[in-house]
Amino acid sequence: MEHDELELKDKLLSLERQICDPGLSARAEEIWARMVGIRERARVLKVEMEKRANGSEETLDEESVRRAEKVGYLYL
Repeated sequence: MEHDELELKDKLLSLERQICDPGLSARAEEIWARMVGIRERARVLKVEMEKRANGSEETLDEESVRRAEKVGYLYL
């Protein structure tokens, strides 16, 4: 094999090891779980904002409204 072929083979083997690393999979699952949690929180805040907009007696304090609006803008 030529030097370039050996270098390419080494790079491919390194990439394969990185892909098969269980730590990578665990990290991806952790990120996904956090994202699901954030989406759920955004949904709850949206429902609360809609209640307030519809004149429901149950209202959020100003800080919660500000956070809800901030989260809402992130997902538009």
